[in-house]
Amino acid sequence: MKKILVTGANGFVGSHMVELLIRKNYKKIYATKRWHLSNLNNIQHLKNKLTFIDCDLTDPVSTANLVKSVKPEIIFHFAAESFVSPSWDHPHRYMNVNYNGTLNLLEAIRNHSPKTIIHLPGSGEEYGYVDPADIPISEKTELKPVNPYAVTKIAQDLIGYVYYESYGVKVIRTRSFNHEGPRREKVFGIPWYAYQIALIEKKKQRPIIRVGHTADRRNFTHVQ
Repeated sequence: MKKILVTGANGFVGSHMVELLIRKNYKKIYATKRWHLSNLNNIQHLKNKLTFIDCDLTDPVSTANLVKSVKPEIIFHFAAESFVSPSWDHPHRYMNVNYNGTLNLLEAIRNHSPKTIIHLPGSGEEYGYVDPADIPISEKTELKPVNPYAVTKIAQDLIGYVYYESYGVKVIRTRSFNHEGPRREKVFGIPWYAYQIALIEKKKQRPIIRVGHTADRRNFTHVQ
């Protein structure tokens, strides 16, 4: 039976991945959590079916110990800073989690579990500004990021490619665009609107939907 490690299992995508693995009858599912920070609300109903390991992925020692102890066949790496807006004010934090955390995992795999396959989920934000002439987007479309978050995901994407080419680490890279569903935090657009609609239907909010985060492109100017 395969040993599968899910980082960020307590998040929106990670929690759904864990549910899928359980439905497919995988028995050895490991999940990372930070001993003093992780909110496990999304996976309370799954806790008895997971083996949790305390790990701070931004710490190379902690990450190496994780990979050495589990030696997973597969890693789904969903741990990330994923909300675009704060990346303008916390660019170092985003780079530390999204790039350094991934680098620590790749290095731990290279040194301690070279047969591991790791999935690195990128983002449609990596493409940034896309000229209408370049639509539809493909894997070969030029990356033109317009916010710090996107830069960190490009860095994660490219270091994964480097470890595949240079060390033979088994890396699968994807660039997923927006996806929605239960447990998506309401700091994101569609859940925020759906939440407000529910409040309006319950007569708990005036029938006005508030929007925001229009400044996410604040430093972006396209020059023709």
